[in-house]
Amino acid sequence: MLELESKVKAAEIIHGDISSQEKWLEQQVNLLRKNNLDSDMLDERVRVMLNYVHPDELVIISGTRD
Repeated sequence: MLELESKVKAAEIIHGDISSQEKWLEQQVNLLRKNNLDSDMLDERVRVMLNYVHPDELVIISGTRD
């Protein structure tokens, strides 16, 4: 019985993490929708996807990705 309870608890934690990720992704998608287009968000996505940087900008590369 304890093993089953610990599996349920672990599944609940995973579910909470996935739900948080889903909410974050929904917010990101909403920022890119046509009727709610955020120019800063669009600029950021273009730079990431095209690997583009202005000549006067400094890029700091970290070991982790957000």
